[in-house]
Amino acid sequence: MVPYVARLHHVRVRARSSDPRLVRWRLARLERQNAKLNRLVSERTRELELSNTAKSEFLENISHELRNPLNGMLGMVSQLEEERLEPRDRPSCEPSRAARSK
Repeated sequence: MVPYVARLHHVRVRARSSDPRLVRWRLARLERQNAKLNRLVSERTRELELSNTAKSEFLENISHELRNPLNGMLGMVSQLEEERLEPRDRPSCEPSRAARSK
């Protein structure tokens, strides 16, 4: 086996990869890195949950704010269509008919 150079307590030590001190040092380092990554994942998860909640609330509000006036407009155009319209005016009601059928 090739000797491995590691820093243990800021002192350079030549050690074999099976040296218990080196194994403990590597394990402690991995545990610190793992804890740091777990904290980052938790923080990002919280941020994503908050942004998803904000997005949902925004979509609910904007949907309500758009749907109510549009329903009123579509109802008025529907009444216009039921009345006798000049042939030249009928094409102007066609987009609303298409929108209601979706």
